Amino acid sequence: MLTATGRQVVARARTLLSEAAELEQELRTPDGELSGPITIGCYPTLAPMILPVLLHEFGEAHPHVSLEIVETTQDLLAGRLESGEIDVAFVYETLIPGNPNHARLFARPAHVILAADDPFAERDVVRLEDLVERDMILLDSPPSSQHTLSMFAARGLRPRVRHRTSSYEVVRTLVARGLGYGVLVQRIQNPASYEGYPLAVKEIEPAVEPVAVEIIWGAEAPTTARVQALIDFALASEWT
Repeated sequence: MLTATGRQVVARARTLLSEAAELEQELRTPDGELSGPITIGCYPTLAPMILPVLLHEFGEAHPHVSLEIVETTQDLLAGRLESGEIDVAFVYETLIPGNPNHARLFARPAHVILAADDPFAERDVVRLEDLVERDMILLDSPPSSQHTLSMFAARGLRPRVRHRTSSYEVVRTLVARGLGYGVLVQRIQNPASYEGYPLAVKEIEPAVEPVAVEIIWGAEAPTTARVQALIDFALASEWT
């Protein structure tokens, strides 16, 4: 185990290596242009919304920056920002591992999805109390599963989980087939499942607390210019 002095030496060595790598990148590219790799971590259900904007728009603005993608759940991010394996990550605010730098991008409340012919599909809103005795298709991927179950627990309820899946689209597909309802946070423009079956989206009443989406990055090493540019780009973007 390293002593306090040893940890300081390791941290300083990492900084010097990072600075040397940055200097080498600067010497390889035209003056004033950002260059080099950025490894982006992203929670899977956020990836379809976050990554296309970054890869297309940020990529066009900085053609000498190489964007590498790692889709991973938040429980598997632990240590990867601190080690420099991942430069930035896009995650839900709950269960952020460690103590990284962070900034909020936007917030969304959870909603219920139903098959289009579900008896509740004609309602303007739904209550969790009305759903608790029905079958649920649970998105079983941290922290989504914990968040969903905690919403029910806060009202003294325990949902009846029929199927669990780590796939956002599998939840939507099973719900569209009429196998249960789903509770999701991320919203997409497509009103149908992969198979083309229509879905109904309903707000929860009483309203539940919105869940924030944040960008996080390591607090121990200096932030490179290209990573800072990506952070600034993400904070300035309008996310639908």
